[in-house]
Amino acid sequence: MINPLLGTFLASVAYFFIHYTISLFRFWRWKPAADSDESDGLSVIVCAHNEHENLQNLIPLLLAQQYDKKEIIIVDDRSFDDSYDYLLSLKPKIKLVRVDHVPDHANGKKYGITLGVKAATYDRLVFTDADCWPETEQWLNQVNRQFDQEAGFVIGFSQYEKLGGLLNLFIRFETMMTALLYLPRALANNPYMGVGRNLAYRKSMFMKHNGFGHMLNIVGGDDDLLVNKYARKSRTRVLLEKESLIISKPKTSWSKYMTQKKRHLSVGKHYRSTDKIRLGFHTLVQITFWLTFAILAALGASWQFLLGGFLVKFIWQGWLMLYAAHRTGDKFDFWLLPLLDFFYSVYVVIVGTVASFSKKVVWS
Repeated sequence: MINPLLGTFLASVAYFFIHYTISLFRFWRWKPAADSDESDGLSVIVCAHNEHENLQNLIPLLLAQQYDKKEIIIVDDRSFDDSYDYLLSLKPKIKLVRVDHVPDHANGKKYGITLGVKAATYDRLVFTDADCWPETEQWLNQVNRQFDQEAGFVIGFSQYEKLGGLLNLFIRFETMMTALLYLPRALANNPYMGVGRNLAYRKSMFMKHNGFGHMLNIVGGDDDLLVNKYARKSRTRVLLEKESLIISKPKTSWSKYMTQKKRHLSVGKHYRSTDKIRLGFHTLVQITFWLTFAILAALGASWQFLLGGFLVKFIWQGWLMLYAAHRTGDKFDFWLLPLLDFFYSVYVVIVGTVASFSKKVVWS
């Protein structure tokens, strides 16, 4: 007879086996959209605050995109570096929106994006951040292929730049783990979040719902809260082509990274109840797996059960991550998968708890 602790461990393994299998099936079923023309234009919007150096890198790459009917809108959000002068020198290649003052009740980035949306000529809006860059000149073409007449949202993947060190490795692992939660849900047309580094939606939808509305004062969430609130009410497409990958600059210190993730996770408090329950349950099972594994190993439980469960979880997880990386064009080393997964569980407990009880969240 299997004792309750071992039964709990095996139940967590069964959950991950089912979860990873379903996710893998959704990735496998995804097919590139048929070629489409450029009859509809794309408005690319970037909101930037003191990002002169990053803008010098990003804007030429946006202008070089192999999509003719596009406009580049840069929202200069109260910058006091050389951004404004640089952006002025690029007119009329870009459309410049200057923000000198933000209302007291509004978050700066959301307010800047709102002004950028209002300035957009086209209905189809594409977003990225100033510290990001498209890997290829085909990014907008890939967005266009998915942005058909039925699509209200197009959700893409963005990975962080590959650098040396444990922090960078963990940042990229955590980014992939997050993507393996939100992308399969979007593929099932039941999205709960997206990332503003690689996201598209319609201006008409944004204006219909009064922009960010009640979310305007929340720090963060200019991407995932909007998806969480409105994406299920319209058809959602997913970008999985290698040519659609967006790379972002990662944090280079643990303190800055933890501040960033605390802000990201704090936004989850505003998700739909069903999404919070689903994500909370997934996190609980993640923690349960490692906790029961450690206790059973300490108690000298049957190594066959422990090794079997361990291999099932990480072979299936590794297979899914490798396949997802192949589809998205990510380059990730998975040889430290179990160790990274363990640290990920500890990270979720610590940062998630802090974020849940934080009353004040700052942008960093």
